[in-house]
Amino acid sequence: MNKGIATAGHEATAKAASEILRSGGNAFDAAIGAMYVMCIAEPALASLGGGGFLMAYNRDKAPVLHDFFVQTPRNRKNLEDLDARSFLCDFGSAQQEFIIGSGTSAVPGYVKGIFEIARRYSTIPMTELIQPALDLLKDGIVVNDMQAHIFKILTPIYLSDSARPIYESRRNPGNTIECGETIDFSNLSDLLETLAIEGDDLFYRGEIASAIHATAQNGGLVNYDDLANYQVELRKPIRTQYNRYRVFLNPAPSSGGIVIALGLSRLNNSSAKSWKFGTSQHLAAVLETLAGCDTLSDNRMAHEMGFDPELITMLRRIAHTYAQAPRGTTHISIIDRDQNAVAVSVSNGEGCGTLIPGTAVMMNNMLGEHDVNPDGLTDWPANTRLSSMMAPTVALSDQGELIATGSGGSNRIPAAVLQVLINLIDFDMSVEDAVRSPRLHYHKSHAYYENLFDASAINQVIENYPDSTAFDRCDVFFGGVHTAKYCRGQVEGFGDNRRGGIAISV
Repeated sequence: MNKGIATAGHEATAKAASEILRSGGNAFDAAIGAMYVMCIAEPALASLGGGGFLMAYNRDKAPVLHDFFVQTPRNRKNLEDLDARSFLCDFGSAQQEFIIGSGTSAVPGYVKGIFEIARRYSTIPMTELIQPALDLLKDGIVVNDMQAHIFKILTPIYLSDSARPIYESRRNPGNTIECGETIDFSNLSDLLETLAIEGDDLFYRGEIASAIHATAQNGGLVNYDDLANYQVELRKPIRTQYNRYRVFLNPAPSSGGIVIALGLSRLNNSSAKSWKFGTSQHLAAVLETLAGCDTLSDNRMAHEMGFDPELITMLRRIAHTYAQAPRGTTHISIIDRDQNAVAVSVSNGEGCGTLIPGTAVMMNNMLGEHDVNPDGLTDWPANTRLSSMMAPTVALSDQGELIATGSGGSNRIPAAVLQVLINLIDFDMSVEDAVRSPRLHYHKSHAYYENLFDASAINQVIENYPDSTAFDRCDVFFGGVHTAKYCRGQVEGFGDNRRGGIAISV
């Protein structure tokens, strides 16, 4: 077997992971190196000021979910005391209101997550794991089409006062940085080098904690106590059997993994294994399953449709207890030569538009989402982990096959991951074919589909869904399922081209 494979949403991210694998590091070392680089190469999606989840499979041990997602602060403020402002984000076909400012930031877990993984699994010093990021900073990161598109959509955030010097276009002042231009993170190298030496205390009890605390005096919420008391939570994954695979998924308080488990529970009781991909039977079953997952309000109907009642109870409990953060996300999947596997999903929301003083690090805006705070910025459960749709996933077969996968895409994440899993498991596709294949989605009585299926099959199915939208190509809307697989001594992977993905084997 070669030394492993890394799949990610940006070439620089996958390259960092692959370089560490090539030098003898394990999947966890590679994930750490990649997580630093993500903050430079994919800054609209990943930041030291955000958070995420890592599913860890340490060969021959039970997988563990590491929850380093954001936490609500311990204290609220009156609305007039918050630094918060709204803007309408234009996605072309739709508009969405976002709220930004330091008063929308939750307690970040990203840095604590990196160091917790290092303490548990790493074989390489942190001073070496940051090197790919330092090299990238020295050379400069050239903005690609995907990142330029995101910056343009989120212009009010990335041209805010503190962010403007970094993200304003040099070619066209007044616009966000464009494809082909280089981002200058001038003082990030010093921060990473100091962080590697001093450890996560720098961020949660030291100089950076003090800088974040200072923003709480000027309209922010996150203070020193919030940071000093933040902890990474180790959680037992949801485990479900599907066909010949044991699938391990992100558990409560997040909901994405539970929705995938619900979908698998229903399809497991169907004739999925006997279908061919793209037939009307296959497409109808997937859409019915996605629609059922989206509308689990009728206990009797859910039971009749074949959903696991325990999972339904778990999902409803989350919905009534936790605030959901369905935000911009990116993902990496890595398998090493010893068949350790890592699936990491991270998010910074859209970013709050405010940099931590003295750094190039933008804090998250997770509290500025109506799905998190339907009643406003002053009404959320204090000192509580936010829920998420993120679903880093590991699957193990009876024959020793291993899959690591996950996706970005907000509420489309569960549907995207579910379909890639059944493509791999039921239809025995290669990883590339499983990820490239067209997808379906269902949300709030509306069906969505990539119109690349057999015309007669999709038309037969979609006529039962009068509210539907067709996409004429594989589209970013349907997620970015970056996936890696080990089978019989070989690794393969594919970075979802819907979101600029890439796979590098070593």
